[in-house]
Amino acid sequence: MDRVLVIEDSSFFLNVIKTNFADEIGIELTTATTLADAKRQLESDGTPFALALVDLHLPDAKNGEAVDLALAHEIPSIVFTSNFDVDIRERYLDKGILDFVLKDNPSSLEYLMKLIRRVIRNRTLTALIVDDSTVARRLCADFLRRYQLNVVEAKSGEEALEVLADHPEVRLVITDHEMPGISGFDLVTKIRRTHGLDKVAIIGVSAAGGALLSAKFLKHGANDFLAKPYLPEELFTRVALNLDMLDSLDALASESAIKTRFFSILSHDLRSPFTPILGMAEILASTIDKMPTDKAREMAEDIRSAAEKQLGLVDALLEWAGSHIRGKPSDQSESVVADVVNEVIGHMTPSADAKTVKLDSTVDSKA
Repeated sequence: MDRVLVIEDSSFFLNVIKTNFADEIGIELTTATTLADAKRQLESDGTPFALALVDLHLPDAKNGEAVDLALAHEIPSIVFTSNFDVDIRERYLDKGILDFVLKDNPSSLEYLMKLIRRVIRNRTLTALIVDDSTVARRLCADFLRRYQLNVVEAKSGEEALEVLADHPEVRLVITDHEMPGISGFDLVTKIRRTHGLDKVAIIGVSAAGGALLSAKFLKHGANDFLAKPYLPEELFTRVALNLDMLDSLDALASESAIKTRFFSILSHDLRSPFTPILGMAEILASTIDKMPTDKAREMAEDIRSAAEKQLGLVDALLEWAGSHIRGKPSDQSESVVADVVNEVIGHMTPSADAKTVKLDSTVDSKA
């Protein structure tokens, strides 16, 4: 469970944040409305905080002391404030905060929520930085680490291919263009031979060229392009957009796999119940003239009951499909496995008896 510390004295913004993360799986919000309260939260035992969202001005900390507190505890921090000051913004960005977000409109709130989710997800992702300039490479790597990405580095295109082979978990590549040996263009082309657009996002960077260079990078398979020098916020915004795209593609692939598996099970489960129904109907049709009335009535009731169960299954599947299309969660309930097994055995028994087969179950009655 990733813990997020929210240091905010406004009940309105606290409620907005809590509401947005109410159904978020894997994120636990801890709130503090004063600097003293924040100190108590930080000094208490428990899982370290993965992220802090901090108001710049609190009743007992009007000069950003809460931000300094979070940074002192080495917590990646986002400043969320209603007061904009260029000097203050630059000062805290230099101190190492992730971002400076204003409480000025609904889009800022939406951006803030996306930023928090993105930074939390970044903790499981790896980026590869490729640049023959040690200074440029380290600056970019340090910046991405600030945003909680795991980073590996390469000083050439050749080394990048080796690193990529050794680190299959890499989901983002940021590569310079002008490098000895393999250029940025050629590197992108080689990566795309083994890593599709749904596996790795690639951002090209260069101090030379402009729109033409950008277009060339994109044509070679890059997802994005940035001209050097770039603002750190510009880089992370591009990184976030590309990683969000990969998340969406992963979700689609996962949903597709689930649907494929579901329909495989569905085809089996829709066909299987017809076996005992047809078997009992066949027995009844072939022996009804010699069968006692009570036995024939009992078998006919079994056929009716089995058909009714099958209809219930079809109705449940149609309800599930409708809920899925409308984007609403379907109702779920628990079942006792032993009861289900015994019910199935009951439906299968007439067909089994006709073939002199004995059905038995060893399922625990409480399972």
